[in-house]
Amino acid sequence: MLALVLDITATIPLGYFEGLDRRLSNKGIVIVRGVECPIIGDVSMNITSIDVSRINDIKLGEKVVVISDHSGDKNSEEQIAAQIGAIPYEILARIPGHLHRRVE
Repeated sequence: MLALVLDITATIPLGYFEGLDRRLSNKGIVIVRGVECPIIGDVSMNITSIDVSRINDIKLGEKVVVISDHSGDKNSEEQIAAQIGAIPYEILARIPGHLHRRVE
């Protein structure tokens, strides 16, 4: 049996300049529509690639949760800190002051 597997890559306009740690390259995740999407490749200065192949009808402008406020999510500040050997405060402290911050 032959299976067709499509990898669909999207980019988000966020990188280490905006506070996304480079140690999340090839191992971090973001959430799109409640689906965990792995970071693929290196986190660059202002852009990060993610695998969105598990999301049907992905569209330009989709909301992406980079740091979740639910401690059980793999991309919560606590989980990110544990994954890269940091403390949770460090994850949030790296977000530059000039960026608009929104907590929902």
